[in-house]
Amino acid sequence: MRKMYLFNVVMAMIMTSIIACDILPNKNEDCEAKRWDEEVEVVVSPKFFVYATNIDENHPLSAAVKIQFSGSIQKVLCSGDSGFKTAFTSAFSGNQLSLYVYQSFDGQQSKFFFENDEEHLNVIWRVKVYFNDGSVFETDEMIQNVYFKDLFALNLSSYNKYFELYLQDSKWVNVSQ
Repeated sequence: MRKMYLFNVVMAMIMTSIIACDILPNKNEDCEAKRWDEEVEVVVSPKFFVYATNIDENHPLSAAVKIQFSGSIQKVLCSGDSGFKTAFTSAFSGNQLSLYVYQSFDGQQSKFFFENDEEHLNVIWRVKVYFNDGSVFETDEMIQNVYFKDLFALNLSSYNKYFELYLQDSKWVNVSQ
């Protein structure tokens, strides 16, 4: 009797699984249906915008001697699986700060391929700022998803693109040694 009961329970579970597979949409099938006619190759670079003015009352951002942007860019496929991952680091100091402290373009480029609107880049980044008094401040980690529609062309005839990362009101942590 017990064997028959277990057999029926197992058969019910198998039948439910089979039926569920037919009813629930398959993510890969969904992605295939949304696939573009042609894969698009892009070379991307981050462009940073800094709208923060003061880290604390003794450290205005304009007094920084060095500012560093670092992070990673990882492709996320339509299915949700992770793809190619790359890292970036850009530092500006001296004369560059007067030119770049509020808007800086990272010349580091990474190549990605897009096949549909669901794919995106997962960007994880932070900013570190150095001052003459030896103080060093760093932001918390920031995360931003960048979709193909969020990419901007460097010029009309180029497949080189950039995406924008904005630093506004961030929490700063003193990481001085």
